Amino acid sequence: MGDIRSTSRLLEDYQRHTTHLEELRALLHERLAAARDVMTETEPETGTGAGDEPVSLSARRAARAARTATEIEAAIERLDFGVYGTCEQCGVFIALRRLRQEPHTRHCDDCDTSRVLPAGPALASFPNLRKDQNTMISDVHLSSVQLDSIREELEGQLMRWTRQLSELEAAVGDDSVQVSEKSGLLADIVSAERSASVLRTALKEIAELTYGRCDGCGSGIPFERLKARPLARFCMNCQRRHENG
Repeated sequence: MGDIRSTSRLLEDYQRHTTHLEELRALLHERLAAARDVMTETEPETGTGAGDEPVSLSARRAARAARTATEIEAAIERLDFGVYGTCEQCGVFIALRRLRQEPHTRHCDDCDTSRVLPAGPALASFPNLRKDQNTMISDVHLSSVQLDSIREELEGQLMRWTRQLSELEAAVGDDSVQVSEKSGLLADIVSAERSASVLRTALKEIAELTYGRCDGCGSGIPFERLKARPLARFCMNCQRRHENG
């Protein structure tokens, strides 16, 4: 019965995921049509005075609309290739709330720097994703709820390591700290950076829907093991073989 419930939950998650994607696709096409309407406007706005100013304002609006249209087209292409909705900076999933507000965004709230970014999908950043609409089911054996739980744990660990790194780096730069102590601090920094890097890799795998596969046999590592050891690289059988050489 447990397997049946798990399958049912997975299908529910997938259906909800698909519904959200279709909602966002419709919103993207709506925004694209609006942007193209602005681009085709040729009449200057009324009530703005005489001279070239109305034409200049219209041209600026058309240019902004053209950039927006290009970004929206890139977002639609990401949807078609199954890589839509993940932050291009850190790899985490972008909140649905944010996507509904700005469906063509490429960044999560934390990574958004309000910079003008080059248009075009960064598909090369996701080499392991297949170009189909079944990626969520075919490549992931964990439900979205389970992945969210693990992601939160990993993000919490990464935050703690990042904070510790900042403290260690500040201590190394402190002139009051003895030179003999700094060598130990530098070793701690290397260790902390290594731990943070491993966590970032795991978070990136979650974003790319490749997380939780055994490095030995390729099978899905059970959620219970990943919950206890979210950085586990092997299932239990392969772990034993790995430890026994």
